[in-house]
Amino acid sequence: GKHAVALEALKPAQLHLAPSFASLLPRLRQTLANAHMGLRLYLAGTEGLIGQAMQVALEAGIDHTSIQTEHRGSLARRMQCVHCKGITENVTTQPA
Repeated sequence: GKHAVALEALKPAQLHLAPSFASLLPRLRQTLANAHMGLRLYLAGTEGLIGQAMQVALEAGIDHTSIQTEHRGSLARRMQCVHCKGITENVTTQPA
């Protein structure tokens, strides 16, 4: 709510509010595919969100040195077992 109003006040070239990150991914892919040379990307959010967005950006040809990240929010993360390759969501303990 209040963040959307503050962002709109900045008059960005594009602003899209999506109900979920999954629903935003196709639009992010399209935006990055049409981006101009010299684009710099700033990603802020949970580790999972940053990872997914960074993967899309790298697939679109954005150089990793042009991407800045900042972890915000939950420290919970997705873990993969090195033995069975099973995935466990929302892990906050070490060792998992």
